[in-house]
Amino acid sequence: MPLSKLENFIKNTEGRILYVNPSDIDSTDSLDNQGNSLTKPFKTIQRAMLESARFSYVRGKDNDIIDKTTILLFPGEHLIDNRPGYGIVDNLGAKAVSPAGAQSVASTEFGLTLNSNFDLSQEDNDLYKFNSVNGGTILPRGTSIVGLDLRKTKIRPKYVPNPTDPDTPESAIFRITGLCYIWQFTIFDADPNGTVYTNHQNFTNQLYVSRPLFSHHKLTAFEFADGVNKAPGYNYTDLSMYYYKLTHAFGPNTNRPIAFQWPDQQGDFDKQRTEWEIVGALASDPIAISNIISGDGTTPTTTVTVDTDVPHLLDIGTPIRITGINVANYNVSTTVTNVVTDTKFTYTLSVIPVNLDPTPSTSSPRVTVESDTVKGASPYIFNISLRSVYGINGCHGDGSKADGFRSMVTAQYTAISLQKDDRAFVKYNKNAGTYDGINISTPSYGADLPAGSSSTNSEQVYHLDSRAVYRKGWETCHMKFTNDGVCQVVSVFAIGFARHFQVRSGGDQSITNSNSNFGQISLYADGFKKESFGKDDQIYITGLVPPKAIPSSVETKINYLTLDVGLTTAVGVSSHLYLKDFTAETGVPPSGAQGFKVGAKDFDKLYVNLSNTGIGETYFANIQMMDNTVSVSSTIAAGENIGFKQTQVVGTVGGPNDETTLNTNGNHTFITGESVIVIQDQGNIPDGITDHRLYYVIRTSTNTLKFASNLTNALNGKGLNLNNVKTDGSLQIISRVSDKIPGNVGHPVQFDPNKSNWFIKVDRFNEIYPQLLSKGVAGIGEATSETWFNRVQENRSLDERIYTARMFIPKEADDARDPSDGFVVQESKSTSDILFDPVQITQEQYQYDRNPRFIGTCSYDSVNATVTLFSERPHTMKKGHLINVRGVKSAKILIQSIIKVTMVVTKLLRL
Repeated sequence: MPLSKLENFIKNTEGRILYVNPSDIDSTDSLDNQGNSLTKPFKTIQRAMLESARFSYVRGKDNDIIDKTTILLFPGEHLIDNRPGYGIVDNLGAKAVSPAGAQSVASTEFGLTLNSNFDLSQEDNDLYKFNSVNGGTILPRGTSIVGLDLRKTKIRPKYVPNPTDPDTPESAIFRITGLCYIWQFTIFDADPNGTVYTNHQNFTNQLYVSRPLFSHHKLTAFEFADGVNKAPGYNYTDLSMYYYKLTHAFGPNTNRPIAFQWPDQQGDFDKQRTEWEIVGALASDPIAISNIISGDGTTPTTTVTVDTDVPHLLDIGTPIRITGINVANYNVSTTVTNVVTDTKFTYTLSVIPVNLDPTPSTSSPRVTVESDTVKGASPYIFNISLRSVYGINGCHGDGSKADGFRSMVTAQYTAISLQKDDRAFVKYNKNAGTYDGINISTPSYGADLPAGSSSTNSEQVYHLDSRAVYRKGWETCHMKFTNDGVCQVVSVFAIGFARHFQVRSGGDQSITNSNSNFGQISLYADGFKKESFGKDDQIYITGLVPPKAIPSSVETKINYLTLDVGLTTAVGVSSHLYLKDFTAETGVPPSGAQGFKVGAKDFDKLYVNLSNTGIGETYFANIQMMDNTVSVSSTIAAGENIGFKQTQVVGTVGGPNDETTLNTNGNHTFITGESVIVIQDQGNIPDGITDHRLYYVIRTSTNTLKFASNLTNALNGKGLNLNNVKTDGSLQIISRVSDKIPGNVGHPVQFDPNKSNWFIKVDRFNEIYPQLLSKGVAGIGEATSETWFNRVQENRSLDERIYTARMFIPKEADDARDPSDGFVVQESKSTSDILFDPVQITQEQYQYDRNPRFIGTCSYDSVNATVTLFSERPHTMKKGHLINVRGVKSAKILIQSIIKVTMVVTKLLRL
């Protein structure tokens, strides 16, 4: 068969399959090659992407072909020049804008010819110009990329943002769109034997070209192409500008020209809804309709104009359902035909019935977004491998760059992302109380950038140190979804990342049959949705209900043990009240009863009834903690503290690696072996101490002590080494009866080895001992009646012990939902300036004064390019806060448009 006929036989004329094989001797990116024949594949993926977008184009608006082309990758090493691309503006004609900001004629900069440079190894190649302005090649129109061999089909980037330069932003390798399917290839770090670009604006200065032996943590393999937000400095989204650039790429001098060049025929070759509205339109609540007319309101036509009470946030093509119109012909499922203003849109009737009322009456009219989950689909990343030793991130689904469901699907996406750059880590220095790391205050460039990655100081080889942690801002992540981005995660393995699965600000991941190994944190979640659903924004809090009070005057008797009258009086020590029938040291008395501990309360007292001529009389003694240990040589218990002992640390003695001696504020009464807790009123507790655990005292003098980790170490004098101890008195050492049981050092109930009996330590001048002495066994008997101590019983239910909010939902509220567990209570997102008329109250006025913290006025300073906002109520903003400004109308633009600005608070004039 002649070769020409063979080529026709294996050529895909419709562009359904494009071939990329950089190793094929006949491969070429030349403009006269469409890449749709196995006999002449493309050399690069980026050239194939341009051709895929060209095959999708059909003359006319909103009719380009989606989900058409598959790019087939042959085994080999595929480079992606993922530098930030050019922008495009209408400045007396279409102008290309370089990453550095220089403008040139768009048709000259983007126009492709037979002499165009498609060699990705050269800085001035033409392919990177079509990238996202933020970096990363755009995968258009739901194009699929299919590799033939997972292991041998390799992707490497040519641009790695400088990790040490805070002015170099993060970037991506691929920016994907809805309906994309990505299968079976492996992503690697940039070629270690080559060089990469490291600056987002300057590609010619060798200072910004380096060997890629440094952290890749500012680079993510897959991100959404932004089809929602205007690119910074431009009037169009990144995704729209991609197609505008292509109108100039395939100009009149090509063999497949597009018949116009942007800005002519605005919207003809543009982003398509399914690329950025992932899995169809999505709205949380129906939108109230304030007015609806057909035609001009006098003569009906097929065009119906709808006004809404609030901004509808609809776009051309959004599927909607109209309800509540008393003329049935208006109640249809349709799509938005045109968006007039933020509160006005149109849709089209299929026919005009006879005598159609052009101004129909309504009954709770609503427009509801209907989700079309068939036409669109999530990008699907399947059977992909990521193998990095410098920390490439796996995937970031930023929901703010998409609309609809904002979702991705990932399956069998296995990523190993280690980090060999020692600058990426810090290590805690317990002696200084700070984190040590390689100094990165001055950015590194050129040859210094990779050279600084591998520390020559043996103490700073952090990437091999198990005690090192990731430096803030240098963390890596495999699956990251933010700003309401959603991902179905199936059989995804994450290995070595700082954070394996991360969600922020309303992001959501449904994780199934996946794995997390090594690295630092497996699951990480922070924040919540930026805006509540409308049905959850209907509640009013009318008051806070504090916990139910416990009457302190109502105390309950907690029965304890009886006292041995004969032994107590025979010993003759008034502070020793001996317990009846507790004679064995191993027979430890109970520490209390009914969940209460004897001696644990402030000013705790022991009570007993002693009969006097048949009439019971109550006497008490203060229960005191022990300041010594009763022994053969020390027969009398000492101590006056009731319930707890406390002191403060005012100094330390000892080197950074020695046992630390603490100086106390005055004389302390702790005993060696006594359990204590450590509380830091300000800042962190000392290094060497763990929160919420007991330590044991080693008494070294009346005003010094050490800590031991357990009782054995305390008795053996083995103290702890502590660092970063605050000596301003804010470090509290407390011994509590509640942490002890009878027999523990310091507890009021102790065993007297001299009398072989347990006793309870009380104050010397108590009321009980004199009565026992005067009445004796003859008057009382061998034992007293049961002693007791008083406590306030906890009879409240669980709900009565916490603060609760009293809230209500007005009956006028439409489509409201009761609060549920896990909800976050915050101020209403809906500010209201509704005036209250006490004479003619309307239903809508139930929202009066709901949230009056709206913007009263604002001004713009054109010299300093700053906006000053004045709020009606104290704004509580702080410098650096990220805010959304909405509803500000300007006379310099269409009066009905609504400015939506995200800005950072830079200066506070007043609260």
